[in-house]
Amino acid sequence: AEFNMDTMEQIRSAMEAERKAQEQMLLIEQKKMAEKMQAERQELENRLMAEKRELEEKLERKRQKKAEAAANKGDMERQIAETLKMFQMQLQMQHEQLQSVRNSQAAQQASAPPLSAAPAAGSALALAQRPP
Repeated sequence: AEFNMDTMEQIRSAMEAERKAQEQMLLIEQKKMAEKMQAERQELENRLMAEKRELEEKLERKRQKKAEAAANKGDMERQIAETLKMFQMQLQMQHEQLQSVRNSQAAQQASAPPLSAAPAAGSALALAQRPP
């Protein structure tokens, strides 16, 4: 019976040692898996951060292009407005010149004898100077 007790104790002790060894192996395996998952997560985070930076840079380039286009548009609008103003001033000057010419023509016509009387007066003068 003593042999059986010692054998049983040794078997129990061996089984306990095996169970502890399996637990240790399981813990080591879990730790390896956790480290692997952590490394994969870190790699994914790094990749996502790089993509985020690229997208932010792309967005910034688009913003700059948009700002430049708006500035160029503003320059063009300003140039168009200046050209339009210049044309309006030229048109105003031409209008004033035309009005001045019309006014002087009207003044000349007002001081000149009527057109219908001028040929008659000329005819009468021609008849008077003609020898008989």
